[in-house]
Amino acid sequence: MENLGKERNKNIIESKGIVNRPGKILPKLDICQDNMPHNQSGMRDETKGKWHKVKGKIKEIAGKVSMNPGLEAEGKKENRTGKVQEKIGKIKKVVGK
Repeated sequence: MENLGKERNKNIIESKGIVNRPGKILPKLDICQDNMPHNQSGMRDETKGKWHKVKGKIKEIAGKVSMNPGLEAEGKKENRTGKVQEKIGKIKKVVGK
């Protein structure tokens, strides 16, 4: 019976915060939809946007060099998509503060 009471108290404590070490409870973070803190979500979008911009630029150059207009157009499209995603990440970081 005594163990049930301790287990119940432990569950209540863990539900109110994150237990880092015995006796130390950290507050829960403000989590967004994808289970990441808001500022990290914006940072992730910004990083992915930069990655898409680089990939798009590489495809665009490869399309010009190989005289492949389809690859060049795909690169331009991915570059624009990356710019948009990077802006969204910056906005999320500002709004999250």
